[in-house]
Amino acid sequence: MAKVQLGGGVAAISGKSGGTVFARNKGGAYMRNFVVPTNPSTVYQEEARDRLAQYSNEWRTLTDAQRESWNAWASEHPVIDRLGASKNLTGAQAYTKINTNRDLAGDATANATTPSDPAFVNNIIDVDDAINADVSSNAIVIYLGAGAAADQVVFLYMSPAISAGITNAFNLEKFLGAVTITPAHVAAGDINVTSLWLARYGTLTGTAGKKLSAHLYQYLQGQTGSAYPVTGIIAA
Repeated sequence: MAKVQLGGGVAAISGKSGGTVFARNKGGAYMRNFVVPTNPSTVYQEEARDRLAQYSNEWRTLTDAQRESWNAWASEHPVIDRLGASKNLTGAQAYTKINTNRDLAGDATANATTPSDPAFVNNIIDVDDAINADVSSNAIVIYLGAGAAADQVVFLYMSPAISAGITNAFNLEKFLGAVTITPAHVAAGDINVTSLWLARYGTLTGTAGKKLSAHLYQYLQGQTGSAYPVTGIIAA
């Protein structure tokens, strides 16, 4: 269903209505005919579907008191939707979202436990320093900021090698994994994410001159903090 945010006129519209899809890019708002997307059924998609089914089934096994606790938590912790508007999840949606994050982070907190409010740290990633990617050394490195410390966990979303002319690659970024910062990372001032990128996208061979785009988010208490956006041009 399409979403409409009203101002003096229609300020924003996103989603699908009938056979029309509404979206926005750097050129502004646009609409197109709906086309049924292909379903490649990748390992990543299957894992996401399995988690959704798992937590949906688990939700039904919770006690009434546990479900009420999640409903209350969700009502007090709104999220921001794709139009930038604040909205509340249902208890079931919050349960699935939080426990999916816990699963991705390797967090052993009991699934039925509602999270505490996290105290996110600033400047974990140096957003002013470009991603260092090099074909010859087969390495992709992201630099840490002054707030980085051992045992912090960050979720890494990253694009494949794309044209350097693409300015907004957010929709091309995929979740590559959760990275736990170690004392060695802090001492070096960076994290090497090569293995995660190669596992998702294959090889750096032939990508010199192309760009990488990434967003990283600190993970705490089943939740993620503000985005740390970084980009970089792949060297030969």
